[in-house]
Amino acid sequence: MPAALDALPAFIYVKDCEGRVISTNLAFCRALNVSREELIGKHTEPYLGEEGPASAQVDREVMETGAPRLGVVEKYMAADGLHWVLTDKSPIKNGSGATIGLVGMTVDITPQKQIEDALARSEAQLRFLAEHMADMLWTMDLSFHTTYVSPSIEHVLGFTPEERSRQSLAEMVTPDSARRTMETLAQQLELERSGTADPNRSCTLEVEYYHKDGSTSWFENVMTAVRDSEGRLIGLLGVSRDISDRKQAEDELRFSERKYRELFEQSVDAINLVSLDGRLMDANP
Repeated sequence: MPAALDALPAFIYVKDCEGRVISTNLAFCRALNVSREELIGKHTEPYLGEEGPASAQVDREVMETGAPRLGVVEKYMAADGLHWVLTDKSPIKNGSGATIGLVGMTVDITPQKQIEDALARSEAQLRFLAEHMADMLWTMDLSFHTTYVSPSIEHVLGFTPEERSRQSLAEMVTPDSARRTMETLAQQLELERSGTADPNRSCTLEVEYYHKDGSTSWFENVMTAVRDSEGRLIGLLGVSRDISDRKQAEDELRFSERKYRELFEQSVDAINLVSLDGRLMDANP
């Protein structure tokens, strides 16, 4: 093999029709942790560990079919851990067209594979969160058309994301919530026109959403702006959290306070509240 190929980081090798190495560059030898002298005349399968049989099978397919195999993803265990490689294997033919060997070129893609695997894990985690979290993540345009909603909407409200994308604001929330939502957007648009508002601001709005079965639940929406490349407001990004239990507790507290106040005000007995230092804090009529 030309000495110039020893300077290349790619693994380059030539095998005979029996799959034995007859020529190779140094990069391939270093990857297999073997000298060139030791590798010549040998099969590579023993040096590849448990991945060896799969690599040898690709060699046989090239030999038997006389067709190249390009972009084959392979792996092998090196001293520093598992490596992933991308391999092209092409047949070598004699003047009669018979396959007498193959030439292979392999590029180490371990860094890219690690990035891909990390990205796939991250995407899987995000997908799990989007599908199972109790909150809903969504985006809307300025006409209140849902452009995205997380799959969690299905177990939170009963609608599929596809069904949500077809609903109007009036179909999503109660009339009072729809009115307050439109008022809030109008206020935010007015702030935009003023040119003095923080472009990264957020606002919070409590709305009453419809469930698919017709019941309703209260949600707290925390919303931020979606902007185009020039910074113009084009939509809303929001996170909705069910606060029905909190709203019920607040209602019960208000009811309790109202009952207490009625008893306090209407009692025929004189009632007063005095602080620990003797100051009058409240008194009924």
